[in-house]
Amino acid sequence: EHRRMRAAIIGIGAIARLTLNRPEQFNALTGDMIGRLDGALRSLGADPSVRVIVLAAAGRAFCAGHDLRDVQQTAAAGGQVAAAELFARCSRMMQTIQTIPQPVIARVHGVATAAGCQLVAMCDLAVASSDARFAVSGVQGATDLRPICRARFLVETVLLPCMSTTSGAALSSCMISVLTTVKGSNPKTSAL
Repeated sequence: EHRRMRAAIIGIGAIARLTLNRPEQFNALTGDMIGRLDGALRSLGADPSVRVIVLAAAGRAFCAGHDLRDVQQTAAAGGQVAAAELFARCSRMMQTIQTIPQPVIARVHGVATAAGCQLVAMCDLAVASSDARFAVSGVQGATDLRPICRARFLVETVLLPCMSTTSGAALSSCMISVLTTVKGSNPKTSAL
């Protein structure tokens, strides 16, 4: 059974699949999307029939980070306090990934940048296609996630320098767990 949400698709069962579903915007995170993802993760985390959660994305990219237009609109409507709260909500959503009992697997293809790269880093495992690219450019005022990122991601070498890296380099630095040779969203990672 699938329930469609504006920004995610949830498949309920032993394996739950959450799909970032804003392909035209490279799955950039809006406040609405962050809230829906957090709610879905919490709901699935409370469901004892769910054994694992796979986080994937529609379109050509995994996640381009925060939707900067949404951040600007949030700041225009509510000031810097509202923008800071948006980043805080995103941090709480990412912390939810680590606090729910089920492992969360990121299924990455295309670009995962800024908050999208951090989203991958928060998952228990990451499977990336050979065309995956990772970068953390950051938005001023965004919450520093280094204290809550897992050590296996070598945060000091991958996330801190605001660098860009390929999927092969991400594998060798342990940022991702599995590298597939199929480009794009692929059937091999769908088997998860």
